[in-house]
Amino acid sequence: MEKYFEEGEVDVPSFDFNPRLGIFSIKGRSFPEDTVGVYLPVLEWIDSYLSTPVEETILRFELDYFNSSTYKAFLNILLKLEKLLNQNKKIKVEWYYHTRDVDMKEAGEEFAELVDIPFFFISK
Repeated sequence: MEKYFEEGEVDVPSFDFNPRLGIFSIKGRSFPEDTVGVYLPVLEWIDSYLSTPVEETILRFELDYFNSSTYKAFLNILLKLEKLLNQNKKIKVEWYYHTRDVDMKEAGEEFAELVDIPFFFISK
């Protein structure tokens, strides 16, 4: 399976999903005009990954900002990756946030309550 990589833009985060290492990274800001157009390829790639995942998958969110339509996309990503637990695979989320950005930390905590994936909060 090929790596999924998309360079970020002002309103779209960068995606660096390495299926061999099981490390998926979403970095930057996300407030695209066409959220479905940005995230549909990501979700389709994840569907393919779920057929041959590695033992442990790590999803890293390193975001400065995201809007409400991105919230739904992120939840969809998490719900798809949560299926790894049914395959007896390990999955965890590393949620990075700036120390003074309480809103970003709280957003991660909300996601952590909605899925059964372990979250680790990392202040930078």
